[in-house]
Amino acid sequence: MLGWLLVNHETLAEPSIQTIIALIEKMGVNIRTVDVSEVQVMCEPGDSQHCFIGGEAVEVPDFSLSAFFGGNNYHSKAVVKMLESLDVLCVNSSESLNNTADKLLTFQKLGAANQGFLFPKTVLMTPKTKPSFIAS
Repeated sequence: MLGWLLVNHETLAEPSIQTIIALIEKMGVNIRTVDVSEVQVMCEPGDSQHCFIGGEAVEVPDFSLSAFFGGNNYHSKAVVKMLESLDVLCVNSSESLNNTADKLLTFQKLGAANQGFLFPKTVLMTPKTKPSFIAS
């Protein structure tokens, strides 16, 4: 079973990313650390047996783990969507990446769940939002 740990080049040296990599290696999981910016996003007819990293054809992984740590962007989400379309098990799905990137949406979903989640009143600030409105 082959997996990819999808990371951003900018965050690869972060201690939390390095801890994840060390734990995965310690567990003996067959996983490759992949800089998401090197993955080419392709849509083509038929069943694809390969993905491309830096222009090189590689085997489609069985699973991927996204660890973008604030570096989530359109390309990284497109990579995850491509992998999902290839039936790759994606831990941190494209939907979860969209939800967590949008803090207001996250709070709206928590509020709608009404499962006793406690979170602060949240206001989307605009130039017309008055401090007195927030304080009330």
